[in-house]
Amino acid sequence: MIPLVSTRGRGIEALKLAIDRYKANENVELVHYAQPLLNEADSLAKVMPSDIPLKQRRWLGLQMLEGDIYSRAYAGEASQHLDAALARLRNEMDDPALHIADARYQCIAAICDVVSNTLTAEPSRFTTAVDKIVLNRFLGLPIFLFVMYLMFLLAINIGGALQPLFDVGSVALFVHGIQWIGYTLHFPDWLTIFLAQGLGGGINTVLPLVPQIGMMYLFLSFLEDSGYMARAAFVMDRLMQALGLPGKSFVPLIVGFGCNVPSVMGARTLDAPRERLMTIMMAPFMSCGARLAIFAVFAAAFFGQNGALAVFSLYMLGIVMAVLTGLMLKYTIMRGEATPFVMELPVYHVPHVKSLIIQTWQRLKGFVLRAGKVIIIVSIFPERFQQLLAERENRR
Repeated sequence: MIPLVSTRGRGIEALKLAIDRYKANENVELVHYAQPLLNEADSLAKVMPSDIPLKQRRWLGLQMLEGDIYSRAYAGEASQHLDAALARLRNEMDDPALHIADARYQCIAAICDVVSNTLTAEPSRFTTAVDKIVLNRFLGLPIFLFVMYLMFLLAINIGGALQPLFDVGSVALFVHGIQWIGYTLHFPDWLTIFLAQGLGGGINTVLPLVPQIGMMYLFLSFLEDSGYMARAAFVMDRLMQALGLPGKSFVPLIVGFGCNVPSVMGARTLDAPRERLMTIMMAPFMSCGARLAIFAVFAAAFFGQNGALAVFSLYMLGIVMAVLTGLMLKYTIMRGEATPFVMELPVYHVPHVKSLIIQTWQRLKGFVLRAGKVIIIVSIFPERFQQLLAERENRR
C-alpha cells in the first residue's frame, strides 16, 4: 500500500518505483490456482488468436472457465472447446468457478493481512460535533437554505463587483480592438462592423457573466470538497422520500445549480429507471449558472440592495416547481416507492486551494464553451441581418 496525495504530489515517485518493481517481477503468480484449472486454461489459450499475448490468453481462459460470457468474444476457436474443458474439470472438482473465486479471495486475504491493521480509527471530534448541528432534524434544512442563500449573496456581490472590469476589458479587446484591426488592415466596412459588433459583441455578452458564475462554481466546489454536500443530500433525504425518490437523487439536482447538462447525465447513477426519469424531469427546474447572470441583472435593476434575496427567491421558486413536478409524477404516471438511501459521510476538512481552482476552472470552461458558442452565434446573425437591411435602405 502506497500513501498518495496527488494534489500535493506526495507519493508519486514511490508509486512509479512500485510499478517498475512490478514490471520486473510481472511473471510472478500472485494468485495460486489449482493445477487442473491452469492446465485447462493453458489448453484453451493454445487455440486462441496468436496476436493476444500468452498471459492474457491464460487469463481469458480462466475467465471462460469461471463463466464470463464476454470473454468468448475474444477467444476465437477456444469457445468451441470450453464445454469439454468444463466437463473434465467437473470430474475433479465440484464447481470450477467457485475454485477460481476462492483462489482469488485467498490472495486478497493474504495481501490484506500484510498491509492492514486491526486498529479502528476514532471519528473526528470536530466532524461529530458539527454533524450534531447540521444533521439535526430541525436545524438541518434551515442551515442548508442559509448556505444556499450565502452562496448567491457572495456570487452576486463579489462577482458583481468584478463584472464592470470584465465588461470594460472585453469591450476594449473584442469590440474596439477588432474594429481597430479592421480599419488598420482596410477591411470592407461591412466586414469590420460584422466582426466587431457581431463576433466581438457576442464575446462581450459572455465574458461579463464569468465573475458571478465563477464565484458560484467556486462556492459549490468548496461545499463538495469540504464534505458538506454529502450532508446536504442526507438532510434532503426525507423530502426526497416524500417524492418517492432516494436522497441520492438530490446530488444530481444540486449539480443542476451549476449546469443542467451534467445534472441530467448524473441521474444515470441512480438505480431504478423510475428514479432516473423523475430526476431528469425535475432537473431543468434547478436554475443553472447561466440563469444566475440574467437573474442578477434584473435583480440589480429592480430590487437594488435586496437583489440577493430576489435571486434566492427565484432559485427557491425553481425548487418548489421541481418538488411539485415530482409529486405530480409520483401520483400519476410514475407510482412507486423509493429505494433505501445509504451514503458514507466523509470527515470535514479544509479543501485544497489547487483542487478548488481546478474544479472551478473546468466547470467555468465548460460553461463558456457550451453557452458561449450559442450566444456568439445568436449575436452574429442579427448583426448581419441588420447590415443587409441597412444596405437595402441605402440602395433606395
